[in-house]
Amino acid sequence: MKVYILFRSYRYNRYSINALVAGLEYHNAPFNGICEFDSPAGIAQMVAKLSGKKIIAYSFMSPQWREVSKEWHLLQRILKKHDCVLVAGGPHPSGAVKKVLQEGADFVCAGTGEGALSYFVKHLCDDGTLPKNFFFLENDKVKSGIESVADDWEFIPPFSKLYGRFGPIEITRGCPFRCSYCETPVLKGTKVRHKALDVLFDSIRLMVQKGKTDVRFISPNALSYGSPDGRIVNMDALYSLLEGVKRILPPEGRIFFGSFPSEVRPEFVNASTVQLMKEFCSNSQVVVGAQSGSERMLKKMRRGHSVDDVVKACEELVSAGFKPSVDFIFGLPYESDEDMMASLRLIEKLVSMGARIHAHAFLPLPGSRWGGRKPTSIPSFVRRRLESLIASGKLFGQWMHQERIGMELAEREGVGR
Repeated sequence: MKVYILFRSYRYNRYSINALVAGLEYHNAPFNGICEFDSPAGIAQMVAKLSGKKIIAYSFMSPQWREVSKEWHLLQRILKKHDCVLVAGGPHPSGAVKKVLQEGADFVCAGTGEGALSYFVKHLCDDGTLPKNFFFLENDKVKSGIESVADDWEFIPPFSKLYGRFGPIEITRGCPFRCSYCETPVLKGTKVRHKALDVLFDSIRLMVQKGKTDVRFISPNALSYGSPDGRIVNMDALYSLLEGVKRILPPEGRIFFGSFPSEVRPEFVNASTVQLMKEFCSNSQVVVGAQSGSERMLKKMRRGHSVDDVVKACEELVSAGFKPSVDFIFGLPYESDEDMMASLRLIEKLVSMGARIHAHAFLPLPGSRWGGRKPTSIPSFVRRRLESLIASGKLFGQWMHQERIGMELAEREGVGR
């Protein structure tokens, strides 16, 4: 039987599709081709032309959930008519399995998908056993597969050679800190794993052969690469990574490390790690996760660092010529006006040092500890100050849009009741 995989592409999930396609290739999954569509209208003609089984794959985050569910209702008749299987994965489906299934997905892949999707394709071809992290509904009850799939993510190349899809490279997966607002531990686990150096270097050589000489990384904490538990710095591993990449790149090649789409935790920033970045990296900005200027809120959300750690990190970065881009979240559950004032005071201090602020609003993400909590309303005095900082170019971010999305998610999912 022929099997085709059609990925719904968004601006937000292109890196996920890269990883999934690389996993399919690595595991020699028995499929006949992949393609992408960027609208409901685009899929109708595709599925009509393809003979065989069609896997319609959606990977998405919580802010996209409303749009995705509407799209599925529009596609229902088309997908049933043309022998399609609708599979959902990514952050939101992993944390809200039953609701996503009830909205129209035939299967949900919870957690990492590179290996599981490959085994799912095999299941469709030979009627084998479903991977255990694939879920489906039976009599309105969630059931899961029973086959344990080897998760060898460390050794899967980040790019597909066959399809030539390149982008930032995920170097560390998992996070031990379990911050209350974050769903990373649910999606990728609390045990940290690191992409093997030989796999990274081979992939970067392929990039260079294809004329790609800028290398960017994805990590919940770039400075944790090689750390045995994700809580301490491994300088030898960091040096081996950065020096090895630099050696492969041509003279015009550039390394972007600790900048978007990655960040660093403040307590990992010290004179040694900053000097290492200065030696090998081309980025002038480094993203630092502060999240709050309130010691009470940092403890409440289990961040694992202090306000002083944030200040010291920015001092080290500025002294070495970097511009810190510091993340803050407003509207957190349990956050008081006093807590927000503390964040504003810290922001003022960091701005005076030369930092730029990236402001966010809290989103109740399914699967996180605070996924069932409503956002706290952001008071007018905070809004005025944030808007003033935006006008002066010292703050940026989609916090107003995120605030609306957060309220919509809370209302849609019935959280905090």
